[in-house]
Amino acid sequence: MSRWPRAVIALGMVAAASAAPAFLGRASAGEAMAVHTRLVANAWYTMPAGDSCTAPIGCPPVNAPLDLAFPAGSFHEEAHGGQEVARAYVVPDLSALPADATIVSGTVRLPIDTSSQAGTVDTHGATLRACLVTSPVSDGIHGSTNTAPSVDCRHSAPVRLVDETVPAATFDISPFLALWQQGVAREGVALVPAASTSPASSWSITFNGHAEAGVPTPAVDFSYQPRQVAQPSVPTPAATVSAPPVDAPDPVPGPVVAVPTMPPLTAVAPQPSAPAVAAPPSEPVVATADLGWEGFRYSAVFLLPLALVAAGGFLCRTFLTEATPSRMRNP
Repeated sequence: MSRWPRAVIALGMVAAASAAPAFLGRASAGEAMAVHTRLVANAWYTMPAGDSCTAPIGCPPVNAPLDLAFPAGSFHEEAHGGQEVARAYVVPDLSALPADATIVSGTVRLPIDTSSQAGTVDTHGATLRACLVTSPVSDGIHGSTNTAPSVDCRHSAPVRLVDETVPAATFDISPFLALWQQGVAREGVALVPAASTSPASSWSITFNGHAEAGVPTPAVDFSYQPRQVAQPSVPTPAATVSAPPVDAPDPVPGPVVAVPTMPPLTAVAPQPSAPAVAAPPSEPVVATADLGWEGFRYSAVFLLPLALVAAGGFLCRTFLTEATPSRMRNP
């Protein structure tokens, strides 16, 4: 291969490598963010029996000491004859969820303790729903007979029991995430018997707690769409459509209009200034000749005629006298 094709290929590879990060960034900008987290609290309360009991097997006594029957750290859900006996509470960790994010999906998975000492029975007959909790839940409450945190089942989601290698109860947490994103207090979710529970239904389910060691623990998975920051739009300048050139007709000569001439500009005479004050005439100074004696002085102007007479005599003698001396004429 010659040097020229090699140089072209090298330049193409460099251009592709430089453009790849920008392309990937644009592709990932619209993708949902996935978060895997856990619970921050789980608890369960012993619920008081109803006013009437229609279960064929009877109803347990009020405030029965159920807390001693299940492993420490676990939480429990139970019903007898369609009546709720124990209620479970879970609070997911939502610290990784931005307050302005848009929820895409979410699932809670609660592993079931099937050991012999867990007391789990008749899970296939259980019909449960998850309801919104409206008061705080303390972690680690184990079968307390105190008043349980209040719930609002107008906001609920069905619970599904799955029989896998590790049996679990799962439910969609998306409706609750949407409420919490809208400002509803994030108190958690409670598991209660579904409205369709039969009066003859009874079950007992124990779930692994989030703080238990050596066992599968509850998990929360959700995805969200980050808030998109609106980029300022740059207005596109309107396209300028130029009209086709139009041939202009030849100009038609019109009448000659005489343009009046402007009169010549005349210089503006300067304003006379204030007359100057003439200085008083000074007396003429007459030069006098000092004749060398005391007592009388002739004016120098009277000597001029005498000088002219002397000059005239000298000139006459010069021009009238012969230039050759007399001794040279008569030898």
